[in-house]
Amino acid sequence: MARLLALVAVLASTTLVCGCSSTTTGAASTGGNPSQGGTVSAAGGVATGGSLATGATSASGGISAVGGTPSTGGSTATGGFSPAPGGTTALGGSTSSGGATASGGGTNSRGGASSGGATSLGGSTSSGGESQSGGSTSSGGVAGQSGTGGASGGTGGGPGTGPSYPYIFSCFNDSAPSSDLIIYTSNDGLNFTLLYDTGYVGPSGYLRDPSIMKHTDGKFYLAFTTPPDAGCCGPQTSFAIASSSNLKDWTTVTQVPSGIAGVNNVWAPEWFKDTDGTIHILVSINSSTTYRYEPTDNTLTKWGTGTKIGMTGVIDTFMVKVGDTYHSFSKGSYVQHGTAPSLDGPWTYDGISHWPGCKEAPAVIGLPDGTWRLFCDAGGGGHEKSSDGSADFKTWTTATTLPNVGNNISHGTVIKGN
Repeated sequence: MARLLALVAVLASTTLVCGCSSTTTGAASTGGNPSQGGTVSAAGGVATGGSLATGATSASGGISAVGGTPSTGGSTATGGFSPAPGGTTALGGSTSSGGATASGGGTNSRGGASSGGATSLGGSTSSGGESQSGGSTSSGGVAGQSGTGGASGGTGGGPGTGPSYPYIFSCFNDSAPSSDLIIYTSNDGLNFTLLYDTGYVGPSGYLRDPSIMKHTDGKFYLAFTTPPDAGCCGPQTSFAIASSSNLKDWTTVTQVPSGIAGVNNVWAPEWFKDTDGTIHILVSINSSTTYRYEPTDNTLTKWGTGTKIGMTGVIDTFMVKVGDTYHSFSKGSYVQHGTAPSLDGPWTYDGISHWPGCKEAPAVIGLPDGTWRLFCDAGGGGHEKSSDGSADFKTWTTATTLPNVGNNISHGTVIKGN
């Protein structure tokens, strides 16, 4: 023991002593290349604190921590070669608080590459880093496309919440034997590009009149007619609902019976989300009367019975609400616009044929400037058309065929995807 104490006294006077030029405390500054303390050693030299003591390249106490390589605790003592408290990647370690890129380090901030990691808070591009809080890939983002504080800003991101589609257009291919679901997308609500010809045909093997909605769970839901064959008008007693998280792969969620005696046709179920958040599906029953259906829980798998909404002699009813007024767009002898103080009426129609080129299936979206755009099925004359209307719904442009989508699609519904 006397010899060991003598050896310690000798070593304390060597170039490793605190304050010497090559390895003194603070040689790399707080948060510097290794950590708090010098490049190789720190206060205490080889003795207390070991060869890489407090603030050394690794964690608190460095590779051999308190007690150092030959001292108390030996090579694997507290803080030793094994990643004990303050070990290689722990607090103060080469990639943690005070680590190689920690406080004051290269590009990181709190916690370096660990604690928060390369893409989370404190990551390689986090607070103080190249990007902003959330780093280059941020919360759910892809290369920070829209992550919190990411390269482009905005909450969420690429695959975390799904790709961004400003407008989504669901329709069916009426030239195909099975009339399957087709999805188009658009940045401006006018020039659409085919996203998926999904091949989804629903529980009957035939799908028509698909109406799409994005639900509060982040998934897309489809309501549609389920004819028994390729013809449009075979008998149906129910409509169906499907869901998808990516717009490509669809799963049937449920079939909703009409619950109406003597029903022969259950057509064109259309989503309507009221301003209070309640969800409805408007359905044309027996080619003449519009009913509304509501889910009994948020899963959209269970539904109540239908209720008439005071609208007869029309089909394909689509609804929007502005202020306290409900606006309906439906097909009677022509595509017409109606208003009512409640969803159940009474309904008043303006009596004007604003869209003489439209056959059926109107759908309306609000545009960023407060005006409106109506889409409709024009039949063989160019299946899908659009018309722009004023904020008060009173004046409309001539309906013209949508570019790019072709004539093999029918009965579409357009929604805002984001």
